[in-house]
Amino acid sequence: MCGRKLTEGSNPSPSAMTGEERLLQIFNEIELFHWWWEGRRFLIRQIFGRYFTDGGLKILDVGCGTGGEISFLEKFGKVWGVDKSKMAVNYCRKKGLNNVKLGEATKLPYPGRKFDSVGLFDVLEHIKNDRLALLEAKRVTRRGGLVIITVPATPFIWSKHDVLQGHYRRYTGTSLAGVAKAAGMKVEEVRYFNILLMPPIAVIRILSRWKMLAGLGEYDSKINFDISKVGWINWLLKVIFKLEIGMGRVLDYPVGVSLVGVFRVV
Repeated sequence: MCGRKLTEGSNPSPSAMTGEERLLQIFNEIELFHWWWEGRRFLIRQIFGRYFTDGGLKILDVGCGTGGEISFLEKFGKVWGVDKSKMAVNYCRKKGLNNVKLGEATKLPYPGRKFDSVGLFDVLEHIKNDRLALLEAKRVTRRGGLVIITVPATPFIWSKHDVLQGHYRRYTGTSLAGVAKAAGMKVEEVRYFNILLMPPIAVIRILSRWKMLAGLGEYDSKINFDISKVGWINWLLKVIFKLEIGMGRVLDYPVGVSLVGVFRVV
């Protein structure tokens, strides 16, 4: 956190925030209603429903951020969280989410074989050594348990948006499956999602590579957050996204803005 002390239960003033901290503040404000977060929760609900027939699971949310997914995952069992940001942990604590620890994805503060499932929801792309993060996820997951991952996909749409979000990479289906296999996990499924909205997203992000249109990168990030506050647009995008995710159960999309992977610990 750039060497600045942040005491338990406090967050920095807006003027003192880093870019990462400003993103956390935005996420805290919109993640419970934004079309993309709601669509991703819809996808995660489908996965848990397919792979787990009973409740009472022990679940770890790695890179839990401000805690939106923890509250959602609690319908499947008891949920723990870990995040490298003290600011994120503070947000969680203020929401009464007390099973959250400060820690790195590459050195999880939990004993081995503790969890039935570990989730890294749009986290792996932020970690330089993604294989080490998956080895840690595997270590804390019981044999037969699942590591569930979502990541940004399709490297050719890499743009300033990714830089602003703190990404190291975008994945292909092959590269995501490859890093999971390298960590010793069995691939249950890897599939693309967010394909119906991909054309406008791809156009904006490719155009933003040109120097004269570089501002589109920042505009892309801003509009992505602001548009969710326009009720009817957010509702329409949510319907489109959920429809496409539902169709993804029977269709194998060849490409998409995002990927989901389900990997079994053996």
